Amino acid sequence: MTRLRLFRVKDLLLYIAIACVTIGVLLTLNRTGSDMIIVKINKTTVYRFSLLEEATKTIESDNGKLMDVVIKDEDAYIKNSTCPLHLCEEGSIAQTGALVCVPNRVIITYDTDQMDYDNEDRRGYDLMTK
Repeated sequence: MTRLRLFRVKDLLLYIAIACVTIGVLLTLNRTGSDMIIVKINKTTVYRFSLLEEATKTIESDNGKLMDVVIKDEDAYIKNSTCPLHLCEEGSIAQTGALVCVPNRVIITYDTDQMDYDNEDRRGYDLMTK
């Protein structure tokens, strides 16, 4: 009687190759190639920082300090947020592609658009498009 094997050596090698390709694609998709990030508060771009300069930047609004954005190793993450649950302090922009703090209404994303943000004629789209 022959014994049925669950995995063969060739199957295992194929699974490892597929896993490596998938991880590589996921890591590539999260990074846009931009070396700038933008910080929006209430849908308005307020700050623009370079990921090439390591620093800790304070994000402030009219009501005072909201959080610190730490830029290190061409990555950024939130620290010392004033929101109640501090969920925005989990992860980094390289892992998620964006950092969001809902209570403070702050969104941090890669700057993929080189247009002038002060242009009043430019309208963005949200989930409900025209």
